[in-house]
Amino acid sequence: MSKAPTKKELSHSRIVGVASHAIRRAGYRGVGVADIMKEAGLTHGGFYAHFESRDRLLVEAMEQAGLDNAGSLSDGVGRRVSKGVSRFRALVET
Repeated sequence: MSKAPTKKELSHSRIVGVASHAIRRAGYRGVGVADIMKEAGLTHGGFYAHFESRDRLLVEAMEQAGLDNAGSLSDGVGRRVSKGVSRFRALVET
């Protein structure tokens, strides 16, 4: 049986999600800690309760971005294949 995530775990996840979107939107250099924390609805001062450094946040955010992109790609391919498109063509078009 899984336990409900703690407030800290939820905040951590929210920060990673915001950073993941920021990386895809603006690149690594466009990801500032203060902006990420503000967009996540948290204070800049609370950052180090979740991450030892900006680089650590970027690693987690890149991992999340990769998972999100893979999921989107898989969904897009699946939709096209269900309409009779070959898997290869569906992959290229997606």
